[in-house]
Amino acid sequence: MYVDYHNHTVLCHHATGTVEEYLERARDLGIAEYGFAEHSYWMVRPDARNLCPSLEEMQTYFQWMDRAREQWDGSGGGPLLRVGLEADWVPDRIGEAKRFVQSYPFDYILGSVHHLQDPATGKWVSSWWFDECDLDTIYTTYFEEVAQLARSGLCDILAHLDVIRRSTRVPEKGVLPYVEAILPAIVESGVAVEINASGRDHLNGDFFPQEDVLRLLIEAGVPITFGSDAHAPTHVGRYASDVVELFTACGGREFMRFENRRMIPTPV
Repeated sequence: MYVDYHNHTVLCHHATGTVEEYLERARDLGIAEYGFAEHSYWMVRPDARNLCPSLEEMQTYFQWMDRAREQWDGSGGGPLLRVGLEADWVPDRIGEAKRFVQSYPFDYILGSVHHLQDPATGKWVSSWWFDECDLDTIYTTYFEEVAQLARSGLCDILAHLDVIRRSTRVPEKGVLPYVEAILPAIVESGVAVEINASGRDHLNGDFFPQEDVLRLLIEAGVPITFGSDAHAPTHVGRYASDVVELFTACGGREFMRFENRRMIPTPV
């Protein structure tokens, strides 16, 4: 069994393909459970409309998912459709975000830190497109926000945990010490972490999280699940065999499926 829970639709304004094309691709690959997790409408940057749906478009997303659930129920060799949301971490809007995630029967909520408030200027910047020269400061800021997200209760899964590496700029001491610093927050929250396959297709050329971080999480008992972060049908299930190989090599023995925001441990 393989699950792929982090995938998008054209409603995010930076993806291509129809809902059916993604699901047909999942069927052809033999994926047992396939999930969409569209971006949330609350973004920080002024140009965010090219990154996420509007509130009105979220209603379209729900309509698309309701129709697709009727067909893609796991029968006939096709995947069972799961429906999620990729909730952007915006501390000032946490109340609004929590109310919204109660408005639809989601199977899971992904949580992502896509933007940071520059500690020097107070301006919002991308988590991986930043001008800050003090890498220790920006990495510390990023992972402290991830810890707050984990503790907030907003999400069930932390998405692309170390996506800040997408910048290809990493402090000399590496990423692991920053994750070690927030590990108690992740463990105490009970939140899962995804292996996000998209990183291999970015300049850093590696999954999120990287191997030493994934091993740390597994040894600490953090639940793990899988996602392609597909923005096109060709991305569906990308590098699935490598994801599973890495997971088991790092000590993983069971991954998490999700239904109605409930974790279901499943042996590899």
